[in-house]
Amino acid sequence: MKRNRTLLAALTTALLVLGTNGGASVAGTVSRGDARGEVMARYDITRVRYVNSADVFAVQVKVRNLRNVRNAIVINTNTPFMGYDQFYIFAKRLPNGHKVSRLESGGSRIPCPRLRASWNFRADVVRVVVPQRCFGEGHGNQRATVAIGNPMAGDPADFVSRTVVPYR
Repeated sequence: MKRNRTLLAALTTALLVLGTNGGASVAGTVSRGDARGEVMARYDITRVRYVNSADVFAVQVKVRNLRNVRNAIVINTNTPFMGYDQFYIFAKRLPNGHKVSRLESGGSRIPCPRLRASWNFRADVVRVVVPQRCFGEGHGNQRATVAIGNPMAGDPADFVSRTVVPYR
């Protein structure tokens, strides 16, 4: 009986989390795999999941062996909102644990106070969530490219090519 209550509590929690996750049931969701083993494990993207809802544009990046190194996730979207052609979403976790996240376009930083990134080393997942209001008016489909690498090294170590994520 205790096991059933524990399972029920876990399922209820999961449903609450999913239910408050930007309306995922009505969001445009796309999942895309990437080849394994073509780069070092800490940079090897294996799957990307995008959610483009009324509230947020979220990207979840699964890495083969995410480690606490100078990895940075860069998401490039090219949907013309607010007169910009492209947005760059940067998420970096420093070795001391501090997280740096920002939204840019045309070389300028765009204020986005609720932009957040989380790094889960047990699950080898980085999740980046950008409120749609940061993109301005007129949400729409996102065309996104995701890259990972060491920002001090220049070129990305791995990337997932452009994916169209419908707005729903």
